[in-house]
Amino acid sequence: MPYIDWDHTWEIGIESIDNQHKMLVNLINKLYENIVFKPEISKDELLYTFQELYDYAQYHFETEEAFIKAHAYPKLELHKKSHQTFVKKLDELYQKFEGENQENLKELVLSIFNFLKNWLFSHIITLDKEIEVYLKEVSTETPVEVNLYKLYGFLSKNESLEKLDQLIKRGEAKTISFILFDIDDFYLINLRYGFDVGDLVLEDFAKHLYKNLKEDQLWLAKFEGDRFGILLTDEQNFLKTFSTIKKVFQVTENYQFTLIKNQKVEIIRFNISLGLVVYPKHGKDPKDLLIKAEIAIKKAKEEGKNRWVMFSEEYYVEIKKLDRIKNLLDEALEKELVFPFIQPIFSAKTQKIIGGEVLLRVFCEEEKRFISAGEFIKFALKSNYLDRLEEVMFKKLKDYLKFYKFKNYMIFINRSITSFEKFERLIYEMEQWIDLVQKFKVKLVLEVTEASLIDFIDLVFFIKEKAKQNNILLAIDDFGAGHASFGYLLKFKPDFIKIDGDFVKASFHSEDNLKVLKGIIRLARDLKIKTIAEFVENKEIMDMLVRAKVDYLQGYYLAKPMSIEDFVKSYLTK
Repeated sequence: MPYIDWDHTWEIGIESIDNQHKMLVNLINKLYENIVFKPEISKDELLYTFQELYDYAQYHFETEEAFIKAHAYPKLELHKKSHQTFVKKLDELYQKFEGENQENLKELVLSIFNFLKNWLFSHIITLDKEIEVYLKEVSTETPVEVNLYKLYGFLSKNESLEKLDQLIKRGEAKTISFILFDIDDFYLINLRYGFDVGDLVLEDFAKHLYKNLKEDQLWLAKFEGDRFGILLTDEQNFLKTFSTIKKVFQVTENYQFTLIKNQKVEIIRFNISLGLVVYPKHGKDPKDLLIKAEIAIKKAKEEGKNRWVMFSEEYYVEIKKLDRIKNLLDEALEKELVFPFIQPIFSAKTQKIIGGEVLLRVFCEEEKRFISAGEFIKFALKSNYLDRLEEVMFKKLKDYLKFYKFKNYMIFINRSITSFEKFERLIYEMEQWIDLVQKFKVKLVLEVTEASLIDFIDLVFFIKEKAKQNNILLAIDDFGAGHASFGYLLKFKPDFIKIDGDFVKASFHSEDNLKVLKGIIRLARDLKIKTIAEFVENKEIMDMLVRAKVDYLQGYYLAKPMSIEDFVKSYLTK
């Protein structure tokens, strides 16, 4: 798992620079993975990876400085100074790294990851973001684009939108197709050969398109970076459009750029991903059609690249839904509309409550309702919102004034470890939880997901030791979801296993699954591990689990998640 997850908010809108920033993140992650996940790695290997990061940082700084110098950026010297400071620090770290003993390498490298991440983050969102603001006020056309506009009649992005608007207003064509495509992973060409070669490839490829796509009522456009557009009128029931798309892929497949490097001939080839929108089928406003073409090309890349996709309203609804979720989470964080809910857990034998699991809820002011994590968890994970949401939630949980009511009840807190950074955050959180355990005699149970157990087994064992020293109990969550083997169960020896809800439901419908479920429960009992079954959605499932002799039950049939106040009022007030 990566040490740094790229955040789209770090992008400054200049594709070449954004791609280089992503490459720096990749190299930091590579160094991290080499030191953390490889039990045996030589010092030479680590030095090579460190040198790779150092060299690429130098290369990035040079190209970024050349770019902003070409656009007369007034803070060039300040930018250079920041770069020089970073390189000097890398020099110091490399020398220390080079002189360190093999057995101490891991400790040294782990200590410098925070520096790398913090510098990169602060540099991008401060100095580099200022470049974005400046360039919005000046032209960012490259010499390549100027040549294509002047010599070959390519339209610019704005000119293509104006042309589309003219065609719509004239009303001469019943159907107008707007095609957008770009080169898959073009940043790798820039990385391997340099930006000068990259510019030559783009210009040469554009000439190749111009030569092979000449048709009446067809206009070529060159957008930013490696993105191209095609406008064409089609009175043949999409036959002309589909034929043109087929031809674009053929022309790309037949294209190659011959480069002589170090007296050797190298051939550069690539693929494209393409999105299609059609007027009036997909809209009548040029800017709206451009947005939908962007959505289509994004979908083409998600489906594996080297293909084309026609825009669908389904994609648009999906994007709008993600935008709604983003706005919801932004508002929730700004106004702290994030709350801890608790779902009760019951003894299967006595039906009495033994505690509950803390769950995250977001309040939507517009809809005046609490939103469950299921509605936003995928987006929150992918877009790095979850950590911030949980930080607010756990703060409110920690600040709850009536924790004495929870004395001798168990509070289950679910945490996943997907990176070293999250491991560090969890260690910090545990320090705060220890205070609750000691002050209020709360029985705290830390749930570690089964995926974390297999991906970060060494870190999980460190957490187990810390928990054991401070009377914090441990559970494996989602057990039976298909990630870990029973071998991990024997190694980790948790206090509880929470049997995956989908597996519980499947056991109700399948005799074979039920046999496995019973086997898990028997094995856990023999190992003195308590079992908790999730997704108890009806009486029939509950009765099946009681007969199977599971220890504890959790699910909507017994009780839905509720606010802390309602939980205390309903179950803990005597």
